[in-house]
Amino acid sequence: MDNLNVKRWTGAFIGGLFLSGIVQGIVQDILPDLLPEKPVMALFPLDLSLGLTIGAIQAFVLRRYLVRAWIWVVATGVAVAAAEVVAGFILHDTMGLKFGFYRSPMPEALTALFIVGVTLGVCLGSAQWLVLFQAGYRLRSLLWIPVTIIGCTAAIAVADYLAVPEAMLMSFLGLLVGLILGGVIYGVLTGLVLTKFILNPKDTQS
Repeated sequence: MDNLNVKRWTGAFIGGLFLSGIVQGIVQDILPDLLPEKPVMALFPLDLSLGLTIGAIQAFVLRRYLVRAWIWVVATGVAVAAAEVVAGFILHDTMGLKFGFYRSPMPEALTALFIVGVTLGVCLGSAQWLVLFQAGYRLRSLLWIPVTIIGCTAAIAVADYLAVPEAMLMSFLGLLVGLILGGVIYGVLTGLVLTKFILNPKDTQS
């Protein structure tokens, strides 16, 4: 079996994004009356399914490097869902921005995108770093948190901008291109650090 590379890691992430859309649709169909009325909390099970789906595909390509790959799945799912709740509280309960903040005035939209990206990056990067640390990738794995923050922030900014109908003539095409470009940005940035610095060579400490 070939070693993990940036292309495979990026493809796994993009594949997880699209597969998670199907999973989220199933969750919405199964639990329409059970989702909380508050928008932020209503998104929790959807974002949990998003994180679990992406985490499962990432864990599959990481299975050679992690002793317990299932921990990566759980950590990713919980981190994505927690980030949504925290970012939602900051944006909607504290700042008063409504959902669809990308339609807000530019300063507010940029602030919101930055908050969402950083919050997701901190939660996701920290949770996955703990898994890498537990697996023996210790000193070098500290790079995972900052690169995840940068990758998430850049990817979300690109994806949300292209998903706005005003940015492209067809909103569906914009969403599709945005997801792919955002996925490539995140995948390449994190993939380079993961494959070149963290996993190769394995930095273990007794």
